[in-house]
Amino acid sequence: MNVWEFEQKVWDVDHLRVIVRAPTDAVVQAFDWVKKANQNLGLTEYINLRINSRIAPLAATVIAGNGQMPHGLTHIGNIRDSYSS
Repeated sequence: MNVWEFEQKVWDVDHLRVIVRAPTDAVVQAFDWVKKANQNLGLTEYINLRINSRIAPLAATVIAGNGQMPHGLTHIGNIRDSYSS
């Protein structure tokens, strides 16, 4: 899966803006989750569980609605809410 496809799939499933730092032609494992992650999941745990396992050794970050990178303990439900405020 291309990186841009991966990022779009994360948005479609988890409604989180993930940016993968990778060369343009990089290929990663498919984001095959079909259910949205629990809103009480911390960001660091989310990234370790759903993102890093698919993109290693590349790095990724989540961007909140205000354009900032949230703290790792932020619940992903709060990040999702930040896109609409």
